[in-house]
Amino acid sequence: MALSRQDQTELISCQICYETFKIPKILPCLHTFCEQCIHEFIISTGRKKEPHSRKEFSCPTCKTLVKPTDAKSDIDKWAANLPHNVSIQEMLDMSNGENKKCSACKRHDEISEAKFWCEICEEAFCEKCNDMHSRMKLSASHNVIPVEEVASFTYGMVVNAISEHCSVHPSNLVDVFCCDHKIICCGSCVSTKHRRCKRVMTIASLMTSGKYMSLPLKITEIKQAIESLIKEKDQEKADIKLATEDTEEEAKEFLEQLKCKLDNLFDTFAKQLHMFRDEKYTSFNVRMRLLEQFVKNLDHWIRSIEVVEKFGTKTQLFILVENIKHHIASNVSEISRVNQSDTLVDLSFQKKGIFSQLETCETMVEIGTFKTFESPIFGQMIGIYKCCAGLGLNCYPKFKNAYVTFVESICITGSKFSCGVCIDEKYMVVGDARPQKKLYIIEKHSGYIVSTTDIHGDVKRLCYDKKSKQLFISCYSEELYKADVKAEEIIKVTKMPFNEDHVGALFSSNNDVYVVVNRAIKKFSINADSDDMTTCFYTNTECGLNGMNVIGKYIVFTTADNEIKCSTLQGKRKFCYKKR
Repeated sequence: MALSRQDQTELISCQICYETFKIPKILPCLHTFCEQCIHEFIISTGRKKEPHSRKEFSCPTCKTLVKPTDAKSDIDKWAANLPHNVSIQEMLDMSNGENKKCSACKRHDEISEAKFWCEICEEAFCEKCNDMHSRMKLSASHNVIPVEEVASFTYGMVVNAISEHCSVHPSNLVDVFCCDHKIICCGSCVSTKHRRCKRVMTIASLMTSGKYMSLPLKITEIKQAIESLIKEKDQEKADIKLATEDTEEEAKEFLEQLKCKLDNLFDTFAKQLHMFRDEKYTSFNVRMRLLEQFVKNLDHWIRSIEVVEKFGTKTQLFILVENIKHHIASNVSEISRVNQSDTLVDLSFQKKGIFSQLETCETMVEIGTFKTFESPIFGQMIGIYKCCAGLGLNCYPKFKNAYVTFVESICITGSKFSCGVCIDEKYMVVGDARPQKKLYIIEKHSGYIVSTTDIHGDVKRLCYDKKSKQLFISCYSEELYKADVKAEEIIKVTKMPFNEDHVGALFSSNNDVYVVVNRAIKKFSINADSDDMTTCFYTNTECGLNGMNVIGKYIVFTTADNEIKCSTLQGKRKFCYKKR
Protein backbone atom coordinates (compact mmCIF):
# COMPACT_ATOMS: atom_id res chain seq x y z
CA MET A 1 0.00 0.00 0.00
CA ALA A 2 1.67 3.23 -1.18
CA LEU A 3 1.61 6.24 1.12
CA SER A 4 0.18 9.64 0.18
CA ARG A 5 2.47 12.65 -0.17
CA GLN A 6 1.21 14.02 3.16
CA ASP A 7 1.90 10.69 4.91
CA GLN A 8 5.37 10.55 3.39
CA THR A 9 6.07 14.10 4.62
CA GLU A 10 5.01 13.08 8.13
CA LEU A 11 7.18 9.95 7.95
CA ILE A 12 10.35 11.90 7.25
CA SER A 13 9.65 14.58 9.90
CA CYS A 14 11.00 14.33 13.45
CA GLN A 15 8.32 14.69 16.14
CA ILE A 16 10.71 16.66 18.37
CA CYS A 17 12.07 19.33 16.01
CA TYR A 18 9.32 18.93 13.32
CA GLU A 19 11.97 19.14 10.61
CA THR A 20 13.25 16.56 8.12
CA PHE A 21 15.21 13.79 9.85
CA LYS A 22 18.95 14.22 10.29
CA ILE A 23 20.50 10.82 11.09
CA PRO A 24 17.21 9.01 11.93
CA LYS A 25 17.39 6.71 14.97
CA ILE A 26 14.62 4.23 15.75
CA LEU A 27 13.47 3.10 19.23
CA PRO A 28 12.07 -0.36 20.18
CA CYS A 29 8.57 1.15 20.11
CA LEU A 30 9.26 1.92 16.41
CA HIS A 31 9.15 5.71 16.84
CA THR A 32 11.95 7.53 14.98
CA PHE A 33 13.76 10.77 15.92
CA CYS A 34 16.84 12.70 14.81
CA GLU A 35 19.94 11.45 16.61
CA GLN A 36 20.65 14.93 18.00
CA CYS A 37 17.03 15.45 19.08
CA ILE A 38 16.78 12.16 20.96
CA HIS A 39 20.26 12.74 22.42
CA GLU A 40 19.20 16.10 23.86
CA PHE A 41 15.97 14.57 25.15
CA ILE A 42 17.87 11.75 26.90
CA ILE A 43 20.33 14.21 28.45
CA SER A 44 17.61 16.63 29.62
CA THR A 45 15.53 13.90 31.27
CA GLY A 46 18.64 12.18 32.65
CA ARG A 47 19.69 15.33 34.51
CA LYS A 48 16.58 15.05 36.66
CA LYS A 49 17.68 11.62 37.95
CA GLU A 50 20.46 10.54 40.22
CA PRO A 51 23.47 9.09 38.34
CA HIS A 52 22.89 5.60 39.76
CA SER A 53 19.25 5.59 38.55
CA ARG A 54 20.02 6.53 34.93
CA LYS A 55 19.34 3.09 33.49
CA GLU A 56 16.65 3.90 30.93
CA PHE A 57 14.73 6.69 29.22
CA SER A 58 11.22 7.01 27.84
CA CYS A 59 10.04 7.58 24.28
CA PRO A 60 9.08 11.26 23.88
CA THR A 61 5.88 10.24 22.06
CA CYS A 62 4.40 7.11 23.68
CA LYS A 63 6.45 6.99 26.93
CA THR A 64 7.72 3.44 26.31
CA LEU A 65 10.72 2.78 28.56
CA VAL A 66 13.88 2.20 26.51
CA LYS A 67 17.03 0.60 27.91
CA PRO A 68 20.34 1.50 26.23
CA THR A 69 21.92 -1.07 23.90
CA ASP A 70 24.96 -1.16 26.17
CA ALA A 71 23.84 -0.72 29.78
CA LYS A 72 27.41 0.12 30.85
CA SER A 73 27.93 2.86 28.25
CA ASP A 74 27.91 6.55 29.13
CA ILE A 75 24.56 8.37 28.77
CA ASP A 76 26.13 10.61 26.11
CA LYS A 77 26.45 7.56 23.82
CA TRP A 78 22.94 6.16 24.22
CA ALA A 79 21.50 8.00 21.21
CA ALA A 80 24.43 7.14 18.92
CA ASN A 81 24.12 3.43 19.83
CA LEU A 82 20.44 3.30 18.82
CA PRO A 83 19.67 1.42 15.56
CA HIS A 84 19.75 3.52 12.42
CA ASN A 85 16.41 3.70 10.59
CA VAL A 86 17.54 2.56 7.15
CA SER A 87 13.98 2.65 5.82
CA ILE A 88 13.59 6.35 6.60
CA GLN A 89 17.08 7.01 5.27
CA GLU A 90 16.09 5.42 1.96
CA MET A 91 13.08 7.68 1.79
CA LEU A 92 15.22 10.73 2.56
CA ASP A 93 17.69 9.82 -0.17
CA MET A 94 14.94 9.39 -2.73
CA SER A 95 13.26 12.68 -1.72
CA ASN A 96 16.64 14.40 -2.32
CA GLY A 97 16.85 12.90 -5.80
CA GLU A 98 19.71 10.57 -4.90
CA ASN A 99 19.86 7.12 -6.43
CA LYS A 100 20.46 4.36 -3.94
CA LYS A 101 23.73 2.52 -4.46
CA CYS A 102 24.00 -1.29 -4.41
CA SER A 103 25.32 -2.40 -0.98
CA ALA A 104 27.03 -5.53 -2.36
CA CYS A 105 28.81 -3.66 -5.17
CA LYS A 106 29.87 -0.94 -2.75
CA ARG A 107 31.73 -3.51 -0.61
CA HIS A 108 33.83 -4.34 -3.69
CA ASP A 109 34.54 -0.70 -4.55
CA GLU A 110 32.05 -0.76 -7.40
CA ILE A 111 29.19 1.66 -8.00
CA SER A 112 25.84 0.61 -9.41
CA GLU A 113 22.29 1.83 -8.91
CA ALA A 114 20.16 -0.23 -6.53
CA LYS A 115 16.80 -1.45 -7.77
CA PHE A 116 15.76 -3.85 -5.00
CA TRP A 117 15.64 -3.94 -1.20
CA CYS A 118 15.87 -7.09 0.95
CA GLU A 119 13.84 -6.65 4.14
CA ILE A 120 15.72 -9.45 5.92
CA CYS A 121 19.27 -8.41 5.02
CA GLU A 122 18.29 -4.72 5.13
CA GLU A 123 20.44 -4.08 2.06
CA ALA A 124 19.89 -2.61 -1.39
CA PHE A 125 20.85 -4.59 -4.52
CA CYS A 126 21.27 -3.86 -8.19
CA GLU A 127 19.66 -6.23 -10.67
CA LYS A 128 22.79 -8.38 -10.96
CA CYS A 129 23.35 -8.71 -7.21
CA ASN A 130 19.66 -9.31 -6.58
CA ASP A 131 19.78 -12.21 -9.05
CA MET A 132 22.73 -13.68 -7.13
CA HIS A 133 20.97 -13.02 -3.83
CA SER A 134 17.89 -14.96 -4.96
CA ARG A 135 20.09 -17.93 -6.06
CA MET A 136 21.69 -18.35 -2.65
CA LYS A 137 20.10 -21.05 -0.49
CA LEU A 138 20.20 -18.95 2.69
CA SER A 139 18.57 -15.91 1.06
CA ALA A 140 16.29 -17.47 -1.54
CA SER A 141 13.22 -17.08 0.69
CA HIS A 142 13.95 -13.47 1.68
CA ASN A 143 11.25 -10.90 0.89
CA VAL A 144 12.58 -8.48 -1.75
CA ILE A 145 10.69 -5.35 -2.87
CA PRO A 146 11.47 -2.46 -5.25
CA VAL A 147 13.75 0.01 -3.50
CA GLU A 148 11.38 2.95 -4.07
CA GLU A 149 8.65 1.16 -2.11
CA VAL A 150 10.68 0.32 0.98
CA ALA A 151 9.41 3.18 3.15
CA SER A 152 5.83 2.94 1.92
CA PHE A 153 5.44 -0.74 2.79
CA THR A 154 7.07 -0.49 6.20
CA TYR A 155 5.68 2.92 7.23
CA GLY A 156 9.28 3.91 7.86
CA MET A 157 9.71 1.24 10.55
CA VAL A 158 12.54 -1.22 11.05
CA VAL A 159 11.40 -4.33 12.92
CA ASN A 160 14.96 -5.20 13.94
CA ALA A 161 14.73 -2.27 16.36
CA ILE A 162 12.66 -4.59 18.59
CA SER A 163 15.38 -6.51 20.37
CA GLU A 164 14.75 -10.18 21.12
CA HIS A 165 17.59 -10.32 23.62
CA CYS A 166 16.99 -10.44 27.37
CA SER A 167 17.73 -7.14 29.13
CA VAL A 168 19.10 -9.03 32.18
CA HIS A 169 21.03 -11.69 30.22
CA PRO A 170 21.95 -9.98 26.91
CA SER A 171 23.44 -13.15 25.43
CA ASN A 172 20.08 -14.96 25.75
CA LEU A 173 17.03 -14.61 23.53
CA VAL A 174 13.71 -14.02 25.30
CA ASP A 175 11.37 -16.98 24.92
CA VAL A 176 9.24 -16.95 28.10
CA PHE A 177 6.47 -14.73 29.49
CA CYS A 178 5.65 -14.66 33.21
CA CYS A 179 1.91 -14.06 33.38
CA ASP A 180 2.10 -13.39 37.13
CA HIS A 181 4.52 -10.46 36.79
CA LYS A 182 3.71 -9.52 33.16
CA ILE A 183 7.42 -9.77 32.32
CA ILE A 184 9.10 -11.07 29.14
CA CYS A 185 12.29 -12.92 29.98
CA CYS A 186 14.66 -15.75 29.09
CA GLY A 187 15.17 -19.21 30.57
CA SER A 188 17.88 -17.94 32.92
CA CYS A 189 15.49 -15.35 34.36
CA VAL A 190 12.89 -18.05 34.98
CA SER A 191 15.36 -20.23 36.87
CA THR A 192 16.54 -17.32 39.06
CA LYS A 193 13.60 -14.93 39.53
CA HIS A 194 10.42 -16.75 38.53
CA ARG A 195 10.85 -20.23 39.95
CA ARG A 196 7.82 -19.85 42.21
CA CYS A 197 5.56 -18.20 39.64
CA LYS A 198 2.58 -20.37 38.76
CA ARG A 199 1.89 -19.00 35.27
CA VAL A 200 5.05 -19.06 33.18
CA MET A 201 4.47 -19.78 29.49
CA THR A 202 6.62 -19.89 26.41
CA ILE A 203 6.11 -17.14 23.84
CA ALA A 204 5.67 -19.80 21.18
CA SER A 205 2.70 -21.36 23.00
CA LEU A 206 1.12 -17.95 23.62
CA MET A 207 1.47 -16.96 19.98
CA THR A 208 -0.27 -20.13 18.82
CA SER A 209 -3.27 -19.41 21.06
CA GLY A 210 -4.72 -17.01 18.47
CA LYS A 211 -5.17 -14.11 20.90
CA TYR A 212 -2.85 -11.87 18.90
CA MET A 213 -4.42 -12.37 15.49
CA SER A 214 -7.18 -9.76 15.85
CA LEU A 215 -5.16 -7.10 17.68
CA PRO A 216 -5.27 -4.43 14.94
CA LEU A 217 -9.06 -4.75 14.89
CA LYS A 218 -9.32 -4.44 18.68
CA ILE A 219 -6.99 -1.44 18.76
CA THR A 220 -9.01 0.10 15.93
CA GLU A 221 -12.10 -0.25 18.13
CA ILE A 222 -10.31 1.66 20.90
CA LYS A 223 -9.33 4.30 18.35
CA GLN A 224 -12.93 4.61 17.20
CA ALA A 225 -14.12 4.92 20.81
CA ILE A 226 -11.57 7.69 21.43
CA GLU A 227 -12.62 9.48 18.23
CA SER A 228 -16.23 9.22 19.37
CA LEU A 229 -15.27 10.78 22.70
CA ILE A 230 -13.47 13.59 20.84
CA LYS A 231 -16.70 14.28 18.93
CA GLU A 232 -18.61 14.41 22.23
CA LYS A 233 -16.06 16.86 23.60
CA ASP A 234 -16.38 18.94 20.44
CA GLN A 235 -20.14 19.01 20.94
CA GLU A 236 -19.78 19.94 24.61
CA LYS A 237 -17.42 22.74 23.61
CA ALA A 238 -19.94 23.90 20.99
CA ASP A 239 -22.71 23.75 23.60
CA ILE A 240 -20.68 25.95 25.94
CA LYS A 241 -20.15 28.39 23.06
CA LEU A 242 -23.86 28.35 22.26
CA ALA A 243 -24.84 28.69 25.93
CA THR A 244 -22.39 31.57 26.30
CA GLU A 245 -23.80 33.29 23.23
CA ASP A 246 -27.39 32.73 24.41
CA THR A 247 -26.60 34.07 27.87
CA GLU A 248 -24.83 37.08 26.38
CA GLU A 249 -27.81 37.75 24.12
CA GLU A 250 -30.23 37.54 27.07
CA ALA A 251 -28.15 40.02 28.98
CA LYS A 252 -27.85 42.27 25.95
CA GLU A 253 -31.60 42.32 25.33
CA PHE A 254 -32.19 43.17 28.96
CA LEU A 255 -29.57 45.93 29.00
CA GLU A 256 -30.67 47.47 25.70
CA GLN A 257 -33.84 48.64 27.45
CA LEU A 258 -31.71 50.80 29.70
CA LYS A 259 -29.74 53.95 28.89
CA CYS A 260 -26.12 54.94 28.41
CA LYS A 261 -24.78 54.00 31.81
CA LEU A 262 -25.92 50.41 31.36
CA ASP A 263 -23.76 50.06 28.22
CA ASN A 264 -20.59 50.41 30.30
CA LEU A 265 -21.87 47.85 32.80
CA PHE A 266 -22.63 45.40 29.99
CA ASP A 267 -19.06 45.60 28.68
CA THR A 268 -17.77 44.52 32.09
CA PHE A 269 -20.26 41.66 32.21
CA ALA A 270 -19.32 40.42 28.70
CA LYS A 271 -15.63 40.37 29.58
CA GLN A 272 -16.28 38.27 32.68
CA LEU A 273 -18.43 35.89 30.67
CA HIS A 274 -15.78 35.52 27.98
CA MET A 275 -13.11 34.92 30.59
CA PHE A 276 -15.27 32.09 31.94
CA ARG A 277 -15.65 30.68 28.42
CA ASP A 278 -11.91 30.92 27.77
CA GLU A 279 -11.15 29.10 31.01
CA LYS A 280 -13.50 26.31 29.96
CA TYR A 281 -11.97 26.25 26.45
CA THR A 282 -8.53 25.84 27.98
CA SER A 283 -9.76 22.91 30.06
CA PHE A 284 -11.35 21.28 26.99
CA ASN A 285 -8.24 21.82 24.87
CA VAL A 286 -6.07 20.02 27.44
CA ARG A 287 -8.41 17.02 27.45
CA MET A 288 -8.78 16.95 23.68
CA ARG A 289 -5.02 17.15 23.07
CA LEU A 290 -4.63 14.15 25.35
CA LEU A 291 -7.29 12.25 23.38
CA GLU A 292 -5.86 13.28 20.00
CA GLN A 293 -2.37 12.18 21.01
CA PHE A 294 -3.83 8.83 22.09
CA VAL A 295 -5.40 8.46 18.63
CA LYS A 296 -2.01 9.15 17.01
CA ASN A 297 -0.42 6.55 19.29
CA LEU A 298 -3.12 4.04 18.38
CA ASP A 299 -2.54 4.69 14.66
CA HIS A 300 1.15 4.11 15.18
CA TRP A 301 0.59 0.93 17.18
CA ILE A 302 -1.78 -0.46 14.56
CA ARG A 303 0.81 0.15 11.87
CA SER A 304 3.54 -1.28 14.08
CA ILE A 305 1.61 -4.52 14.58
CA GLU A 306 0.88 -4.81 10.85
CA VAL A 307 4.55 -4.33 10.00
CA VAL A 308 5.86 -6.70 12.67
CA GLU A 309 3.24 -9.31 11.76
CA LYS A 310 4.41 -9.16 8.17
CA PHE A 311 8.13 -8.77 8.54
CA GLY A 312 9.07 -9.63 12.13
CA THR A 313 9.14 -12.71 14.27
CA LYS A 314 6.42 -13.90 16.56
CA THR A 315 8.55 -13.00 19.54
CA GLN A 316 8.95 -9.47 18.23
CA LEU A 317 5.20 -9.23 17.76
CA PHE A 318 4.61 -10.50 21.27
CA ILE A 319 7.08 -8.00 22.76
CA LEU A 320 5.54 -5.13 20.80
CA VAL A 321 1.99 -6.13 21.73
CA GLU A 322 2.74 -6.37 25.45
CA ASN A 323 4.37 -2.94 25.33
CA ILE A 324 1.35 -1.57 23.44
CA LYS A 325 -1.10 -3.10 25.93
CA HIS A 326 0.79 -1.55 28.82
CA HIS A 327 0.74 1.89 27.22
CA ILE A 328 -2.90 1.64 26.16
CA ALA A 329 -3.79 0.94 29.79
CA SER A 330 -1.61 3.83 30.91
CA ASN A 331 -3.11 6.22 28.33
CA VAL A 332 -6.68 5.20 29.16
CA SER A 333 -5.97 5.56 32.88
CA GLU A 334 -4.65 9.07 32.30
CA ILE A 335 -7.64 10.00 30.12
CA SER A 336 -10.01 8.54 32.73
CA ARG A 337 -8.27 10.49 35.50
CA VAL A 338 -8.53 13.74 33.56
CA ASN A 339 -12.16 13.15 32.51
CA GLN A 340 -13.38 12.16 35.99
CA SER A 341 -13.59 15.86 36.86
CA ASP A 342 -15.56 16.71 33.68
CA THR A 343 -18.86 18.52 34.18
CA LEU A 344 -21.60 19.79 31.90
CA VAL A 345 -21.93 23.56 32.06
CA ASP A 346 -25.35 25.19 31.97
CA LEU A 347 -25.41 28.98 31.65
CA SER A 348 -28.34 31.33 32.18
CA PHE A 349 -28.67 35.03 32.78
CA GLN A 350 -29.90 35.95 36.26
CA LYS A 351 -31.68 39.28 36.54
CA LYS A 352 -31.83 41.31 39.73
CA GLY A 353 -34.60 43.66 40.81
CA ILE A 354 -32.62 46.80 41.40
CA PHE A 355 -34.00 49.01 38.63
CA SER A 356 -34.79 51.85 41.09
CA GLN A 357 -31.11 51.99 42.02
CA LEU A 358 -29.64 52.08 38.49
CA GLU A 359 -28.28 55.61 38.79
CA THR A 360 -25.99 54.62 41.63
CA CYS A 361 -24.85 51.28 40.16
CA GLU A 362 -21.13 51.01 39.48
CA THR A 363 -20.72 47.29 38.68
CA MET A 364 -22.71 44.78 36.64
CA VAL A 365 -23.02 42.52 39.70
CA GLU A 366 -25.60 44.94 41.17
CA ILE A 367 -27.89 44.34 38.14
CA GLY A 368 -27.31 40.71 37.17
CA THR A 369 -24.69 38.08 36.55
CA PHE A 370 -24.41 34.77 34.76
CA LYS A 371 -25.35 31.68 36.74
CA THR A 372 -23.57 28.41 36.07
CA PHE A 373 -24.73 24.93 36.89
CA GLU A 374 -22.23 22.13 36.39
CA SER A 375 -23.42 18.54 36.53
CA PRO A 376 -21.42 15.30 36.26
CA ILE A 377 -21.05 13.65 32.85
CA PHE A 378 -21.95 9.97 32.88
CA GLY A 379 -20.74 7.09 30.75
CA GLN A 380 -18.38 8.85 28.30
CA MET A 381 -15.52 6.42 28.98
CA ILE A 382 -17.62 3.21 29.04
CA GLY A 383 -17.02 2.43 25.34
CA ILE A 384 -13.26 2.86 25.74
CA TYR A 385 -13.20 0.66 28.86
CA LYS A 386 -15.07 -2.10 26.99
CA CYS A 387 -12.71 -1.95 23.99
CA CYS A 388 -9.71 -2.19 26.32
CA ALA A 389 -11.31 -5.21 28.01
CA GLY A 390 -11.10 -6.93 24.60
CA LEU A 391 -7.31 -6.67 24.93
CA GLY A 392 -7.40 -8.12 28.43
CA LEU A 393 -6.85 -4.69 30.00
CA ASN A 394 -8.90 -3.66 33.03
CA CYS A 395 -8.98 0.13 32.70
CA TYR A 396 -12.17 0.72 34.69
CA PRO A 397 -11.59 3.43 37.34
CA LYS A 398 -10.75 2.21 40.82
CA PHE A 399 -12.37 4.12 43.67
CA LYS A 400 -9.96 4.81 46.50
CA ASN A 401 -10.72 5.68 50.12
CA ALA A 402 -14.43 4.86 49.74
CA TYR A 403 -15.89 3.51 52.94
CA VAL A 404 -18.98 3.47 55.16
CA THR A 405 -18.66 4.43 58.81
CA PHE A 406 -21.04 3.11 61.49
CA VAL A 407 -22.38 6.01 63.57
CA GLU A 408 -25.34 4.93 65.68
CA SER A 409 -28.04 2.25 66.01
CA ILE A 410 -31.54 3.63 66.63
CA CYS A 411 -34.29 1.33 67.90
CA ILE A 412 -37.92 2.22 68.67
CA THR A 413 -39.80 -0.66 70.26
CA GLY A 414 -42.89 -1.72 68.31
CA SER A 415 -41.96 0.17 65.16
CA LYS A 416 -40.90 -1.10 61.77
CA PHE A 417 -38.94 1.56 59.88
CA SER A 418 -39.48 1.49 56.10
CA CYS A 419 -37.65 4.63 54.92
CA GLY A 420 -35.89 7.81 56.01
CA VAL A 421 -34.55 11.14 54.75
CA CYS A 422 -32.27 13.81 56.23
CA ILE A 423 -33.82 17.27 56.52
CA ASP A 424 -30.67 19.05 57.75
CA GLU A 425 -27.34 18.36 59.45
CA LYS A 426 -29.01 17.51 62.77
CA TYR A 427 -32.36 15.86 62.08
CA MET A 428 -33.91 13.18 59.89
CA VAL A 429 -37.45 11.99 59.19
CA VAL A 430 -38.17 8.25 59.49
CA GLY A 431 -41.30 6.51 58.21
CA ASP A 432 -43.06 3.62 59.96
CA ALA A 433 -45.25 1.65 57.54
CA ARG A 434 -46.96 -0.67 59.95
CA PRO A 435 -48.30 -1.22 62.48
CA GLN A 436 -47.75 2.32 63.80
CA LYS A 437 -48.21 4.34 60.58
CA LYS A 438 -46.22 7.27 61.92
CA LEU A 439 -43.57 9.78 60.89
CA TYR A 440 -40.76 10.49 63.36
CA ILE A 441 -38.33 13.41 63.45
CA ILE A 442 -35.18 11.99 65.07
CA GLU A 443 -31.93 13.62 66.15
CA LYS A 444 -29.35 11.78 64.02
CA HIS A 445 -26.50 11.44 66.50
CA SER A 446 -28.40 10.71 69.70
CA GLY A 447 -31.44 8.81 68.34
CA TYR A 448 -33.75 11.05 70.41
CA ILE A 449 -37.33 11.31 69.01
CA VAL A 450 -38.06 15.04 68.63
CA SER A 451 -41.66 14.71 67.37
CA THR A 452 -44.17 12.10 66.19
CA THR A 453 -46.89 12.55 63.54
CA ASP A 454 -49.67 10.13 62.58
CA ILE A 455 -50.35 9.38 58.91
CA HIS A 456 -53.16 7.34 57.35
CA GLY A 457 -51.00 5.69 54.69
CA ASP A 458 -48.44 2.92 55.10
CA VAL A 459 -45.22 4.86 54.40
CA LYS A 460 -42.92 3.51 51.65
CA ARG A 461 -40.68 6.38 50.38
CA LEU A 462 -39.83 9.89 51.60
CA CYS A 463 -38.57 12.96 49.73
CA TYR A 464 -37.68 16.31 51.35
CA ASP A 465 -37.38 19.58 49.44
CA LYS A 466 -35.12 21.92 51.41
CA LYS A 467 -36.16 25.07 49.55
CA SER A 468 -39.89 24.77 50.23
CA LYS A 469 -39.37 22.75 53.44
CA GLN A 470 -41.96 20.25 52.28
CA LEU A 471 -41.98 16.51 52.82
CA PHE A 472 -43.48 14.18 50.17
CA ILE A 473 -44.56 10.66 51.15
CA SER A 474 -45.46 7.73 48.88
CA CYS A 475 -47.32 4.76 50.38
CA TYR A 476 -47.68 1.07 49.60
CA SER A 477 -51.30 1.79 48.83
CA GLU A 478 -52.21 4.16 45.98
CA GLU A 479 -51.63 7.28 48.07
CA LEU A 480 -49.31 10.27 47.86
CA TYR A 481 -49.03 12.78 50.73
CA LYS A 482 -47.23 16.02 51.41
CA ALA A 483 -46.48 17.81 54.66
CA ASP A 484 -44.76 20.97 55.90
CA VAL A 485 -41.76 20.73 58.21
CA LYS A 486 -41.40 23.66 60.63
CA ALA A 487 -39.33 23.95 63.80
CA GLU A 488 -38.52 20.23 63.99
CA GLU A 489 -42.20 19.34 63.63
CA ILE A 490 -44.25 17.80 60.81
CA ILE A 491 -47.52 19.66 60.31
CA LYS A 492 -50.43 19.71 57.89
CA VAL A 493 -50.16 16.22 56.37
CA THR A 494 -52.47 16.22 53.33
CA LYS A 495 -53.26 13.69 50.64
CA MET A 496 -52.52 14.79 47.07
CA PRO A 497 -55.77 14.10 45.18
CA PHE A 498 -54.36 13.90 41.64
CA ASN A 499 -52.46 10.66 42.27
CA GLU A 500 -54.23 7.54 40.97
CA ASP A 501 -51.26 5.17 40.60
CA HIS A 502 -48.78 3.30 42.74
CA VAL A 503 -45.87 5.64 43.43
CA GLY A 504 -42.34 4.46 44.27
CA ALA A 505 -39.17 6.50 44.71
CA LEU A 506 -39.35 10.32 44.82
CA PHE A 507 -36.76 13.07 44.31
CA SER A 508 -37.08 16.87 44.23
CA SER A 509 -35.17 19.11 41.82
CA ASN A 510 -35.74 22.68 40.57
CA ASN A 511 -39.26 23.05 42.05
CA ASP A 512 -40.37 19.69 40.66
CA VAL A 513 -40.81 16.29 42.31
CA TYR A 514 -39.88 13.33 40.10
CA VAL A 515 -41.60 10.04 40.92
CA VAL A 516 -41.57 6.41 39.79
CA VAL A 517 -45.12 5.57 38.70
CA ASN A 518 -45.68 2.03 37.41
CA ARG A 519 -43.45 1.81 34.29
CA ALA A 520 -42.79 5.51 33.85
CA ILE A 521 -40.99 8.49 35.36
CA LYS A 522 -43.40 11.35 36.06
CA LYS A 523 -43.18 14.74 37.75
CA PHE A 524 -45.34 17.39 39.36
CA SER A 525 -44.64 20.95 40.46
CA ILE A 526 -44.01 21.62 44.14
CA ASN A 527 -45.72 25.02 44.12
CA ALA A 528 -48.40 24.76 41.42
CA ASP A 529 -51.83 23.32 42.21
CA SER A 530 -51.83 20.85 39.34
CA ASP A 531 -54.56 18.27 38.74
CA ASP A 532 -52.21 15.52 37.59
CA MET A 533 -48.62 14.42 37.05
CA THR A 534 -46.73 14.97 33.78
CA THR A 535 -45.09 11.93 32.17
CA CYS A 536 -41.38 12.54 31.50
CA PHE A 537 -40.77 9.20 29.77
CA TYR A 538 -41.73 5.52 29.91
CA THR A 539 -39.22 2.88 31.03
CA ASN A 540 -38.89 -0.61 32.51
CA THR A 541 -39.10 0.45 36.15
CA GLU A 542 -41.67 -0.46 38.78
CA CYS A 543 -42.84 0.68 42.17
CA GLY A 544 -41.23 -2.06 44.24
CA LEU A 545 -37.78 -1.73 45.81
CA ASN A 546 -36.32 1.03 43.66
CA GLY A 547 -34.16 4.10 43.87
CA MET A 548 -33.86 7.38 41.98
CA ASN A 549 -31.70 10.52 41.97
CA VAL A 550 -31.72 13.66 39.80
CA ILE A 551 -28.30 15.18 39.09
CA GLY A 552 -28.48 18.34 36.99
CA LYS A 553 -29.84 17.36 33.57
CA TYR A 554 -29.74 13.63 34.30
CA ILE A 555 -31.84 11.15 36.23
CA VAL A 556 -30.38 7.91 37.62
CA PHE A 557 -32.78 5.14 38.63
CA THR A 558 -33.09 1.40 39.15
CA THR A 559 -35.33 -0.83 37.03
CA ALA A 560 -37.35 -4.00 37.30
CA ASP A 561 -34.56 -5.83 35.42
CA ASN A 562 -31.93 -5.16 38.15
CA GLU A 563 -30.34 -2.36 36.13
CA ILE A 564 -29.01 1.07 36.98
CA LYS A 565 -30.01 3.46 34.21
CA CYS A 566 -29.01 7.04 33.50
CA SER A 567 -31.12 9.21 31.18
CA THR A 568 -31.71 12.85 30.47
CA LEU A 569 -34.83 14.35 32.05
CA GLN A 570 -36.52 13.81 28.68
CA GLY A 571 -35.65 10.08 28.63
CA LYS A 572 -32.65 10.02 26.27
CA ARG A 573 -30.49 7.14 27.49
CA LYS A 574 -26.91 7.84 28.58
CA PHE A 575 -25.90 4.45 29.97
CA CYS A 576 -27.26 1.29 31.53
CA TYR A 577 -25.36 -0.95 33.97
CA LYS A 578 -26.39 -4.49 34.78
CA LYS A 579 -24.17 -6.84 36.76
CA ARG A 580 -23.78 -10.15 34.96
